[in-house]
Amino acid sequence: MMRILVVGAGAVGVTYGHHLARGGAQVDVFVRPRYADAARGGFTLCRYGLRGPKALERFVPTQVLTEPAEVARTRYDAVWLCVASDALAGDWLGPLLAATGDAALVLLAPGLDDRARVVAHVDAARVVSGLITLIAWTAPLEGERALPGAQGAIAFLLPPLAPIPFSGAPRGAADAAAALRRGGCPAVHLAEPDAVPMRAALGSGLLVPLIAALEASGWSIDALARGPRLALGLDAAREAQAIGARAFGRSPPRLTALLRPGLARGVLRLARALAPFPLEPYLRKHFTKVGPQTRLALSTWRKHGGDAGLPTSALERLSSELRPSGDG
Repeated sequence: MMRILVVGAGAVGVTYGHHLARGGAQVDVFVRPRYADAARGGFTLCRYGLRGPKALERFVPTQVLTEPAEVARTRYDAVWLCVASDALAGDWLGPLLAATGDAALVLLAPGLDDRARVVAHVDAARVVSGLITLIAWTAPLEGERALPGAQGAIAFLLPPLAPIPFSGAPRGAADAAAALRRGGCPAVHLAEPDAVPMRAALGSGLLVPLIAALEASGWSIDALARGPRLALGLDAAREAQAIGARAFGRSPPRLTALLRPGLARGVLRLARALAPFPLEPYLRKHFTKVGPQTRLALSTWRKHGGDAGLPTSALERLSSELRPSGDG
């Protein structure tokens, strides 16, 4: 039986921890002390399908830990880092990783520098990269048709045809994918070691600038579609994707050249119409929570782009459109 430690008990960590436990793993969670009692009581989850909420489920961790010394007392097969990119810059990371023995380290944060932050503390051969493909939030959203008993639950949707990919340390990546599949969460192991970090760089290079443009438009898809920030977000996305591709010695995806405001307007409005939950409230709630990660990503692309002599003017303008994280 696998023994897994999930670091972070937000919506993503709880949802993946739940599926790992469903697959037969013993799953502990590592949280800040103020969250420990709530985590020991377990979590209610609400599984979504494409037509809306389907069922409530429960996840109760085997143990809840708050200190690296507690982690060191157990031998783990894998440690899943389910925290945002900005959290990885904290002083807590080194002591925690030092307590994990020889466990595989599954990194889910998408930033260009995130793997380097982890490898600064451990052997790179232990690191597995995964790309988050689920959508998860604390229910209910504004306007959400929630199931009875779902107040405060972690709602989640596993989009079809979007298995979570893993790459990196071959055995660790294969084990991570298999552990999720046993629990009913689609997952795949990619043989190329840098496959997932590259996908993450290109995917976040498209998504994050558009999210930043949406935030600057008051979280309104219609306001974004009607105003000048959509074109700015797309220009910033082209810059970010070029910077991400350069980091892996690749050319920017050809699809990037096809990104135009007219097409983006149609995609955004179609996504809102098809989402089985209120899309704008979800985007506002989730990306406000991870606002520091958005700002760190924009800053990281500007730095990498400047170092590589690549254009960053749209990223600079977009960054200036955002309030400092935490402002109302």
